[in-house]
Amino acid sequence: MISKKNCYKVILISPNDVDKEKKAIKKIINETNEIFKNSNKILELYTWDVDVSASYSLEGPQRLIDSDLKIENSDIVIALFYKRFGSPVMDSKSGTEHEIKLAIDSFRKKGTPIIKIYFKKPLVNLDDLDESDLTQYKLLQEFKKRASKKFFTKQFKFTNELESILRKELSKFLIIKEKNRQELLQESFREIRNDQIEDDKELDFNEEIIEEDSDFEKGVLDYTVEGEDAMLAIKDSMKRMTKHSKTYANNIELIIKNTQKPLAVRAQRAISFRVATETDKLSVKLYIEQPILKNSFESFYESVIGLIHLTKMEKYNNKKDILAFKEIIEKFRDSTGKLIKTLKVVLEQSKSFLGISRNLNKSQYKYEKVTNILIDNISLGKLICDKIIELLNEKYYL
Repeated sequence: MISKKNCYKVILISPNDVDKEKKAIKKIINETNEIFKNSNKILELYTWDVDVSASYSLEGPQRLIDSDLKIENSDIVIALFYKRFGSPVMDSKSGTEHEIKLAIDSFRKKGTPIIKIYFKKPLVNLDDLDESDLTQYKLLQEFKKRASKKFFTKQFKFTNELESILRKELSKFLIIKEKNRQELLQESFREIRNDQIEDDKELDFNEEIIEEDSDFEKGVLDYTVEGEDAMLAIKDSMKRMTKHSKTYANNIELIIKNTQKPLAVRAQRAISFRVATETDKLSVKLYIEQPILKNSFESFYESVIGLIHLTKMEKYNNKKDILAFKEIIEKFRDSTGKLIKTLKVVLEQSKSFLGISRNLNKSQYKYEKVTNILIDNISLGKLICDKIIELLNEKYYL
């Protein structure tokens, strides 16, 4: 039996126009629990329409929802919107907005829950909306603008897109929980958006026609090609970082070697400026790799989790291919370990310059900050590889 401390509470909040998507989320949570069942971790889903008891409150139904759901005790809050924003309650323009505020208050106090907000792109012709629907639509657009300033929100057009997003994010949550990496989970709050929310536009005739038939799942070939492309991008990025780090180490060694003889203070300060300049150059080069590495890891992870999902659901079952895939992941994991070691060695080397001059202190601070972020991202990638191998071993007794 799974202990209570390993049960993570997921609360789904939304207006009442996303029934199809709510069913999809329930399905993904069940699938994720199936994949991680041997890890002694489980996600428990709660929704207002299922888990709030029928009762009466002088303050209205929202007070009953707050009392029964207990958002402050949750681990993840998923907010889902389509065309409606919802009905006004106590302190907010909708019950869903009120529940998000409760989640924010809890997060500020104790760091949980993680808050994830998703918007389905509606097929909307404003001329066809009645007054009530138009009001709801405008309220929703206003909220999207506000939310984009505090949250990394995501949009999706079709239900299978939402499934793919959640399959990746919920699996990532359990992997990190399993490795006790709580601090990395808070990246969803106040993260700077890389892609601004596009204004909803009326879709053309062809898109309208295919909407009802567009929930096609990706297959093994799709995930394999996308995963290979992402892995190649990661490998290229890691090669560049390794090259930059080794070049930096060689340059610093050369500078020090050429200045072994006693020098005047001013000459020493000039040399420290050269070292600081080299450190700044390395920081910039590593900083450029951060978004490349992060986005590629996300794509790689989504592809691999998709493949594991197919194998777990018995939609693809070729043991020979899976064994070859596992060997690739193992080599990839080993290469991430080597890069982490290289970055740490160079980082320790750079620390020896602390306290020598203001320029060196400043450049070292920037370099250490950039490098630690990279090490965290690469370490997370290594943990993901470990979990993937573990899941494949469970499935195929490899």
